[in-house]
Amino acid sequence: MIKHALSIAILCLASERPASAMAAAFQIDNAGTQAAQDQPVTLGFVFAPGEIPAGKSVSATSQSGVAMQLQVDAKATHPDGSLRHAVLTLLASVPAGKSEVVTLSAAPATSAGPALSAAGLLATGWDATVRITLDGKTYAASARSVLQAAATAGTLKTWLSGPLATEWLVSAPLVADPSESHPHLHVRFAIRACAGYQRVRTDMTLENGWAFEPNPSGFTYDVVVESGSQIVYQKAGLQHTDHTRWRKVFWYGEAPVLDSRLDPDYLFSTGAVPRYDRDVKPSETALAGLASAFEPMSPGDLSTYMPETGAQDDIGPLPRFAALYLLSMDPRAKANVLANGEAGGSFQIHYRDKAKDLPVTLDDYPYMTILGNPGDTRNPATGKNEGFPEVANGLEKLTPDDAHQPSIAYLPYLISGDRFYLEELQSWALWNMIIANPAYRETGKGLLNWAQVRGQAWSMRTLGDAAYITPDDDPLKKGLLEKLQNNLTWYNQHSSGDDSVNQLGWLDVSHARAYDPNGIAPWQDDFFTYSIGHLADMGFAGARDLLKWKAKFVVGRLMDPGFCWLHATAYSLQVGPADKSSEYATFGALYQANFPAASACTGTSMDGYPEDATGYGGDMQPALAAAVNAGIPDAAEAWARYQTRNPKQDYSAAPQFAVVPGRPGGASLAPRASAPRKLPQVRLRWLPASENLAIQKGDGEDAQLFDLAGRRLIAIPGPGRALGGGATP
Repeated sequence: MIKHALSIAILCLASERPASAMAAAFQIDNAGTQAAQDQPVTLGFVFAPGEIPAGKSVSATSQSGVAMQLQVDAKATHPDGSLRHAVLTLLASVPAGKSEVVTLSAAPATSAGPALSAAGLLATGWDATVRITLDGKTYAASARSVLQAAATAGTLKTWLSGPLATEWLVSAPLVADPSESHPHLHVRFAIRACAGYQRVRTDMTLENGWAFEPNPSGFTYDVVVESGSQIVYQKAGLQHTDHTRWRKVFWYGEAPVLDSRLDPDYLFSTGAVPRYDRDVKPSETALAGLASAFEPMSPGDLSTYMPETGAQDDIGPLPRFAALYLLSMDPRAKANVLANGEAGGSFQIHYRDKAKDLPVTLDDYPYMTILGNPGDTRNPATGKNEGFPEVANGLEKLTPDDAHQPSIAYLPYLISGDRFYLEELQSWALWNMIIANPAYRETGKGLLNWAQVRGQAWSMRTLGDAAYITPDDDPLKKGLLEKLQNNLTWYNQHSSGDDSVNQLGWLDVSHARAYDPNGIAPWQDDFFTYSIGHLADMGFAGARDLLKWKAKFVVGRLMDPGFCWLHATAYSLQVGPADKSSEYATFGALYQANFPAASACTGTSMDGYPEDATGYGGDMQPALAAAVNAGIPDAAEAWARYQTRNPKQDYSAAPQFAVVPGRPGGASLAPRASAPRKLPQVRLRWLPASENLAIQKGDGEDAQLFDLAGRRLIAIPGPGRALGGGATP
């Protein structure tokens, strides 16, 4: 038995605490030098479950209490039918250098009025064109002509529809003359007309990604993009690799100067994104170093070779730049997040089904594969080969990977509502499945258990994000949910639901025991625990079941009396004898096998670069936070113990792992008024024999322990009740 030297500082015991309630709100900023009058603002907004009940719409109120005209394009709903994600458009008037807080609330569903029409837009002088010169021949496409043709044919698709903004989705090949169109290069336009048709936003994507078109290749061309008669982009010798795409967004008429800023505390409270520590203040140096835009076909801040080993700024629950944005809501960070979402288009993961004009899916092609053997792609049900054509000349490629894959497009779509980012997110989620040999993933089931543990972690996160946020009426929604459920079912059957599996909670799957002779990487295992916790926070029931088993591993390394918590962040752990005949059944046996010469567990410095924001302690922190959020036994105490470590990470420049339990402290932009809630006085006493802290209370009420920063350390439910994010002694 190891003797732990443990000290827990109790900073504040609260017997009276306001009930936690956040208002859905965001802020509109005018950073310009001119007042903005009735300018359009469009943003993506995610709502907490039950915030906007089924059958209700959303109303917007200014900080002075004035109702604002609001257009709501609902996209996704929660299982209870309440609104999950919507694209909001409103007209706002904000003085120069000022801001306006907008509060959102449920309202009766009413007609917003007639939507803007394609005919109304075509009555103006608007147009947007793209021209490329390739091998001495000019190919072109006109957004106006494509919109007109779709309107005439009755095939217009809308993404937004209302009196404040209507956005049409159209696409066309690049054409040299009426009889010749390019077989691979095609352009996609998202055309947004704003009220009055005086402002038109054109979102242009040039794509090289048909999945089954023969002879796929990279192309080098000169390109010119025009809005009206104004050149908005041009480049000579642009190298467009196979199965990639690039994007430009520009305005016809005066571009709006207003921008939206979300309330991070409300966003964290929804469970849609990891809860970052609001006590971490991003450094000005880090924010000032973020680029606002990147050249087409650039990797942006993403790794050009994702399989590179070692720490990378874009690896984590979210990339470094995304965490900087969530903790600062700085417009420079927001621009960088969106720019990196576009940069993801430069990776060879884009395979579009020409017949459906959507990313390819395993539902349609269960035997397709990128890295598998060509002979394995024959579909016995149809007799057809579903392999992709061999690339003739891909030019210089960027290298994607699942084991080191960042979350690239989820947050950009969440906050912008732009369909470009949604298709990016879906493409990454689908690519993670189709890279495998069909047999490894059980063909159409889309299983991910064949990859490295870290690859399974990040792939499950991306698949969960896509399943969670894809609009309800999107043709890919059902398949994404099914693939996620297939994976959660498999993990539950082969872990928590299997008595033959180790009961310590480490994931024993393909590639897990990668450290000879019989070792695993606990930090990779922690990545997986975090990802399952993230899915649980988003409400996926199978994830909650899995997390109850999975989180035991991170909690046990910190709290089991037989395992010194200072070694919880070791680089690798041998999980059984070298002959692999068995696994260690207790944390004590696991510890003794890996640290046979260890003496008393004294000190506060943990293994694995403890002061480094991307060290193994940082890798573990999100997993431990997930365990606390889920109410895993001893998890809250494990978090308290982890807080006594010294040295600690400085997350100010790289906060991607600075995830904390529960909703971090910090005032909402528009907090709901509520009366203080009486909580009982509790008594603390130290139990030397078990080296635990006991909290005693009277029956019938809840007791909670907070530190001075307002974070709940422990929550004790009254009889018959449960408090999420707390541990019951």
